[in-house]
Amino acid sequence: MPSLDRSKEFLRGRKLEPGFAAAYSFPRENLITTVTPDAFGRPNGSRTETPDYWGRGFYWEASAFVGVGVLVLAIVGATSVPGRRANWPAIIAVLLGVILSLGYDTPLWELLYSYFPGWRQFRGMSKLLFYVSIVVALLSARGVDRLQL
Repeated sequence: MPSLDRSKEFLRGRKLEPGFAAAYSFPRENLITTVTPDAFGRPNGSRTETPDYWGRGFYWEASAFVGVGVLVLAIVGATSVPGRRANWPAIIAVLLGVILSLGYDTPLWELLYSYFPGWRQFRGMSKLLFYVSIVVALLSARGVDRLQL
């Protein structure tokens, strides 16, 4: 098949070098951005007096803002909903997603890069936080149901 032969010429068709594959992992110090998005400054073009972002990576890939209220509601939803067994998949998905998004900052990344088929073709692990935010929204909705707000 011609397209299968041509796929080896593209970025996804070959093994990425570890340094290139680890690019755009979520910086661990940016976990603070879950509650304060501008902890490392704002991107250029924003309406502030100091619009300079000085953290690692790009602002839009290194900010995981969901807010204090959503996090509190997610914790309430994860811990106090009757039949907590149903919450375990969501809790595990959040924890695993955050750990995987940290990329090369965790030993798990090197293990997956070395032994998990297909893992070497991907980079930009910080994008996994998008899926984490969806699960956090689900847990916070359960928290709202529990508190009947």
